[in-house]
Amino acid sequence: MLAPTYVPAARLVEADPLSSMEVLGVTVTPLVSSGETDGQFALFQALVPHNVGIPVHSHPDVEFFYVLEGSLTVLRQTDDVIESFQIGARQGGFVPSNALHGFVNSNPETAHVLIACTSGLEAFLSEAGTPLGESAPRIPPNGAEIERVLAIARKHGQVFAPPC
Repeated sequence: MLAPTYVPAARLVEADPLSSMEVLGVTVTPLVSSGETDGQFALFQALVPHNVGIPVHSHPDVEFFYVLEGSLTVLRQTDDVIESFQIGARQGGFVPSNALHGFVNSNPETAHVLIACTSGLEAFLSEAGTPLGESAPRIPPNGAEIERVLAIARKHGQVFAPPC
């Protein structure tokens, strides 16, 4: 008798709105965990308020982001120059492993962004994020919160560029 063969099956996953967390003023909601995708990727929704963003940094994980609503100023380093450019709704970007990048929302409306990443970045977000439950994010984060997140980022292999 032959052993049964594993046949993968599609499955439904649902986000828990109470699982939202705040990372440096950005509200991040896990939509799909890497555990639900057999370790392939995780998917998050990010709400980026006006004048909030993540400084230029790199990480060993790949990342893809897609703007659903609003716009972002994206920062990237090419050679020794940091460039900035605007992306809006229905635009996104791919961030290869260890590429220097960052973003800020310089527009008055909150940007709604999807972020797909590998499990290392998911682990960082899970550890660095402050659970929100039903509370609102703290904007801007205070110095102690920034230092806490930076220490966790370093632990996960992230490198932040010096301020320009």
